[in-house]
Amino acid sequence: MITETPHHCAPTPLKNRRSWLVLAVGLLITFGATLLVKFGVERIAAIELDAQCDEIQATIMVGLGDYARLLQGGVAFFYHSEEITRKEWQLYCSALDELDQQLPGIQGTGFSLLIPPQEPSRHLRELRGEGFPEYAVKPAGQRTVYSSIIYLEPLSGPNLQELGYDMFSEPVRRKAMEQARDTDRATLSGKTVLVQKNGADVQDGALMYLPVYRTGLPHATVAQRRAALKGWVYASYRMGDMIRGILGRQGEGKQHSYLQLFDGGEQSPQNLLYESHSGEKKKHLHPVRLTRQIQANGRLWTLTVTQTGGGYFSATYLVTWFTLAGGVAISLLLFGWVRSLQNTSTRAEALARTMTRELHKSEEKVCLILDTIGDAVCGIELNGCCTFCNPAALLVLGYGRQEELLGKNLRELVHHSYGDGSPIPLESCSFFKSFTENQSYRVDDELFRRSDGSSFPVEYCSAPQLTEGRITGAVVTFMDITARKELQEKLRLKDQAKMDSITRLAAGVAHELNSPLGFISSNLRVLTDYFDQIVRYDRFRRDLDAGDSGSANRDVVAARRAELEIDSILDDGADLIGSTLGGATRVTKIVQDLQNYTRDTRLNPPEKEALTLDSCLDNALTVCLTDLNYVATIRKEYEPTPTVLGNRGQMNQLFLNLLLNAGQAMVAPGEIVLKSRFDERFVYVSVSDTGAGIPEKIMNRIFDPFFTTKDVGKGTGLGLSISSEIIKKHDGELQVESVVGVGTTFTVKLPWIPVA
Repeated sequence: MITETPHHCAPTPLKNRRSWLVLAVGLLITFGATLLVKFGVERIAAIELDAQCDEIQATIMVGLGDYARLLQGGVAFFYHSEEITRKEWQLYCSALDELDQQLPGIQGTGFSLLIPPQEPSRHLRELRGEGFPEYAVKPAGQRTVYSSIIYLEPLSGPNLQELGYDMFSEPVRRKAMEQARDTDRATLSGKTVLVQKNGADVQDGALMYLPVYRTGLPHATVAQRRAALKGWVYASYRMGDMIRGILGRQGEGKQHSYLQLFDGGEQSPQNLLYESHSGEKKKHLHPVRLTRQIQANGRLWTLTVTQTGGGYFSATYLVTWFTLAGGVAISLLLFGWVRSLQNTSTRAEALARTMTRELHKSEEKVCLILDTIGDAVCGIELNGCCTFCNPAALLVLGYGRQEELLGKNLRELVHHSYGDGSPIPLESCSFFKSFTENQSYRVDDELFRRSDGSSFPVEYCSAPQLTEGRITGAVVTFMDITARKELQEKLRLKDQAKMDSITRLAAGVAHELNSPLGFISSNLRVLTDYFDQIVRYDRFRRDLDAGDSGSANRDVVAARRAELEIDSILDDGADLIGSTLGGATRVTKIVQDLQNYTRDTRLNPPEKEALTLDSCLDNALTVCLTDLNYVATIRKEYEPTPTVLGNRGQMNQLFLNLLLNAGQAMVAPGEIVLKSRFDERFVYVSVSDTGAGIPEKIMNRIFDPFFTTKDVGKGTGLGLSISSEIIKKHDGELQVESVVGVGTTFTVKLPWIPVA
């Protein structure tokens, strides 16, 4: 077919601007949403950091209190004894060795003596006499007040050089010592530089002092304290080890924050006491930063806490970037979609003009196609009159010429009736619903009339015919399915004959098994009584032998009894008989269920009775349980349900079909769930499997006769069709729900019998 190539018209400037406007609005909304998300992320981070900052502040203050209490113990030691020897101080500090793990960072704990101005010479003689011949107060020089470190533990390494050092001569230490003396409280010094024991790790540090007053002298006022001062118990701290130890006792969560601790209120490098990160670790910080003042032990420290983790490129800001990227992507997609719609609209306009030109050419070709296809095709107006037909339609309906069928009302050709012969209103038939509902319908079984008045079954499809968007009629395609129906009936009868043969075989097997099972069960019960008497006699005999202390054969009998394992046989015998009897009872139950199932499995039974659906389901389960156990586990969720009116044989066959169908649906070992429930009108029994599921495209065909997805020879396709017929004859409904890859649930819905 030769057609003209449609011309693609360029979109108008207004249409061009419309797509760019969509992009601009999308990006604007995206940036606004990104800013809101960023604000929310930073707000949450600030709240979390504020709580963390408060916790760190409180932890440091508590830790400093612990260090101060250590010094208070040393002061109490001096108050206990007026004169403390070097050996006693050493013993006291050795008892505190374990505290170095709980309170890390202590470089040394000692006592600095205030030397009276009139006694420097006597002081030197005493210290040199204790085994320090080169002892001297350092630094040398004339001062109004002297002090000297005379006790220090551990007294080794760099600490040996500290012996005799006058800390009062150094301004930073002197200020803290004076404040401690005048306030009688533990006081921290300003920032100092300490050398660790091995001399390699130089850390910023601080010292804490607590005054020791002479026993018996008052020290209520500043003047009295200065007059009664004996010296200071002190400790020097490595700030890095000290702060890490204090925070480490509260958990390692603070390692995710960058901490800085400054001496005083000014945050300068000169006042920096401690920082938790250095070098590369400080390159990725969040912009949120909080500051806290720590006033403890007479000293002001400034704490700053900054959250770590990568700044704007951290996981915290990931949702912000996702929002931005997602918004930009959506905006671009919308932009592309609008541009595509513009181009499509332009192409559609050109195509519509081309199609209009081609429409007249195609009408002749359509007529040619209709004349050559094998299915019957008719056109129907809203009033039911035939507007066109093809030769196949004339042949199927028994007409010789088109003029005999054109203009004829096709409503007269459809034979509508219920199963009892009563007529069906034409408006309710799907053949004519296309007129009013604007939908296509497919019907598998409908009776048509030929020109001679005879009727035959057809399969047809009905679709609405539209003119300028308005329904003007319908197009119907149909075919004679008489041969198919006859074949379906033959196969149904063949399948029913097979079911009848199986039923008779099962009934015969059940009958033949009943007699020997009854004999076995009876003998087992008698054997149980006999065995019980033997056990009681054996116990009587053993009790009698035990009382006969003079029996010469008692040891021989006991040995023989042990050799033959009589006690083990008696212990196990009752259990073996009991389990055997239980097995026979279960076989009897299976036979009874088989008899119930085979009572009547014909498709058109003459009688119905009051029965419970879950009992019929159990009967069918007994028959196929062995096969199902290979592919699934069975779980029952029964509720007590009222009785329904039905034929037991048909119900057994219905549930057997559903159970076998569930087992065959399994692609891997899974589960089959059996449930029962009821409401104010109906009883519901469902069979659910975790199999492959039913694709939606074939869902409307699963109840068709001979429709099957199984391999050739593995199914007739009549199981669900027969089940559907059974449930219809009981005025019920067979419902199905399925999800591919999840499983399928078939639910039997029947009205229950009201209690009179």
